[in-house]
Amino acid sequence: MNYLHLINRFWQLHEQHGFSACQCTLYFCLLHLANRMRWPACMSLSEEKLALHSGLSRNTIRSSCSKLCAAGLIEKRGSVYQLLSAESSSKNSSKLSNTPIYKTKNEKQNGSIPSSKLQERLALVGSRYDTGF
Repeated sequence: MNYLHLINRFWQLHEQHGFSACQCTLYFCLLHLANRMRWPACMSLSEEKLALHSGLSRNTIRSSCSKLCAAGLIEKRGSVYQLLSAESSSKNSSKLSNTPIYKTKNEKQNGSIPSSKLQERLALVGSRYDTGF
């Protein structure tokens, strides 16, 4: 799964669901934040932070999120968001995945993420790539 696949999937589902401008804004805001955070499996984001970055009200974020969840584009548990690929959406899991959306070439070839690499990613997200959230 990559950025372009997520965007193309959004537009395919948009044709079926007719997302509003606010729903589009929220989804692309989540994409942008995931990219800035180096594609974590899940993102912990308060409504206030999303409102700041998207320009949407908290009520609009809640209603837009519900529509995006129903369409299978995202999953949300409390303040934790996950962007769903077509594969993860079709599994219809009841809990958020720990698998990052993106894998490096080495990880794709090996089929898994070495634990040292996973720990390194977690450390980077928590320190070096702090985006000021």
